[in-house]
Amino acid sequence: MADSYCTSGETGQRVAQLRTQMRMSQQQLASRLDVTQSTISRIEAGERALTVGELGRLTQVFGVTVGALLWRDGSGLVALRALAGGDSSGVQESLQLFRELIGDYLGARALVG
Repeated sequence: MADSYCTSGETGQRVAQLRTQMRMSQQQLASRLDVTQSTISRIEAGERALTVGELGRLTQVFGVTVGALLWRDGSGLVALRALAGGDSSGVQESLQLFRELIGDYLGARALVG
């Protein structure tokens, strides 16, 4: 499954795309994440990886799953807002996937750097 993760650059492009779709400036997103505009710029340029905390806050701000930001094949492009009105097992499943993804992501980052 690790092969299907996005690089930092691909994740940054997704962040920029979602931010633009929501008509947010880098400064507005930075305020929501409690980081600087320069940090958002570096993330979007692929010069800096997301922290686990930033990843979690981005899913809330954009209303997407972790997979929407980290998976190459787009299989994680399920809006959390859609789950909110449906079966709660979907939310539990998303939380479990989140836990697994974070573990895999942190393990892969440790191997690289």
